[in-house]
Amino acid sequence: SVSVPFWVLLDVMVSAVFILIGPMIRYPAFNAYAWPSHCEALYYRRRLPTPYLGKLRVTVHQAHGLRLSDFIANDTYVIVLIGEQMQRTKPIKDSADPVWNQTLEFLVYSPDCDVQLWMWDWDKTSGDDFMGEAVFHTSGRTSQQDLWLNIRGRSSMPLDYHLFFYGRVQVSWSLEQINVTPDMFK
Repeated sequence: SVSVPFWVLLDVMVSAVFILIGPMIRYPAFNAYAWPSHCEALYYRRRLPTPYLGKLRVTVHQAHGLRLSDFIANDTYVIVLIGEQMQRTKPIKDSADPVWNQTLEFLVYSPDCDVQLWMWDWDKTSGDDFMGEAVFHTSGRTSQQDLWLNIRGRSSMPLDYHLFFYGRVQVSWSLEQINVTPDMFK
């Protein structure tokens, strides 16, 4: 005969009790099971608010008055960061006033988003040079046209480096809510 330790039998009995009695006492851990006896829990889950999902389009139009990162001219591009998502524009060669008119699309999970724009000077031989950053907040609005932002030094740098002014960048944005349906998850 096979001898089973007592703790194994106890663990099996406790699991069986929770699985059988859990739905009757609405034990939260068992609302996830989709057995016929637990269908009532699925009804309660359907009544929860639908999560927000949206498409944020950020258009980087142009920049003016950029400081020279190299001695001759800048090959400037912009990195746009929203949360952990990052996209960049194409570099514009030899210009202190570059024009991009480039639209970047992001999936967002809230109508309130912090958007960071990092200005960089592209270099072929050495590493790219950071030129400054600008930040704006969508504040739950659906769009903003012709927003001019001051480009400042990196805010994480010490000695008030972020107070220096390095030019301006023009952006616009629009936010479109995507209707989330259960069919999207099948």
